[in-house]
Amino acid sequence: MASNKSKKTALRYLIRGIMGSIVAVTLIRQLFYLKLSNFWIYLGFYFIANGVLSLKEVRSARTTRMGSLLGPLVSIGGGLVMVVAYPFSAYAATLVPTEAGKITFGTIVSVVGLLEVMGKVRVTAEPIVKHIHLVFGGIEILLGSVLIAFPLTWETRLFELVWITIALLWIVPVTCYMYFIAYRVK
Repeated sequence: MASNKSKKTALRYLIRGIMGSIVAVTLIRQLFYLKLSNFWIYLGFYFIANGVLSLKEVRSARTTRMGSLLGPLVSIGGGLVMVVAYPFSAYAATLVPTEAGKITFGTIVSVVGLLEVMGKVRVTAEPIVKHIHLVFGGIEILLGSVLIAFPLTWETRLFELVWITIALLWIVPVTCYMYFIAYRVK
């Protein structure tokens, strides 16, 4: 029988998996022109949930190093920016149509990816797959860099297809990994 602590740990990863599933389904719908203006809110909530759960892990490890707190706080802050700022902007019905929006979102994703590669944002307390943080962080850096570097003068649909594809290449493995960990620790 599973202990109460392992059930709580499994629940953390199950929540991340469910949030990742919502983001993945929304991205797939975007591919087929089924625009959802709430996508940025879902993604923002994913970053907030990941940041809060990472913060809980840091707190349970009883560490007070600023580096350990930086990753979860950046993830929470980036998620809050997406949840609060984007819906109330003039561009809420579109993707990332402005240079400022593209750079802001790309920077948030790149910084979170960089922190993950450096080990400041923890995917899990003890990774089941060795060096998984390098893979997930590297894909996040790639996604953020593509968003920042992609010229807005290109065809808008091409821009959408490129970043949606990279985002799916990131969120689907992360989501599967979260479900796998929830299953393993239960």
